[in-house]
Amino acid sequence: MKKALKIFAGCMVGAFVTAIAFVVTMTLSLPKSDMAHGQMPFQDPLVFPIMSMGAGIAGIVVFPFAYLALRTKNIIHCAKIAFPLVLPATVILTICDIRYGLCGSFASAILALGLCALFGRKESAPNNLRRILRPYEDS
Repeated sequence: MKKALKIFAGCMVGAFVTAIAFVVTMTLSLPKSDMAHGQMPFQDPLVFPIMSMGAGIAGIVVFPFAYLALRTKNIIHCAKIAFPLVLPATVILTICDIRYGLCGSFASAILALGLCALFGRKESAPNNLRRILRPYEDS
């Protein structure tokens, strides 16, 4: 249960950081013909609440995949793999097209979770820890 809460918290933090990067990149890459060109990213009072709802939904959607991929892995090690993959992908794809950035952020998150599931460090189990601390107890 504790592990699931940590993974859920990581999903929500990751979703909010990615959403902020998406909004900032989208705002800064608007064409000059757009009426919002030149405005600050969170100048409109509706941007933050809508972004927060979208990030919350995204965190909830990604959580089951993250739990399946990370339930036996070291979460910190996997975060070091996932965040450097998801954030640049979101920023680069958002610059190309807003729809690519939105869909690409989910695709890169699932890809990063797959890489974590394959290559992430496993957490040491309690039995392994006992064996390390008292190696000659079983013999």
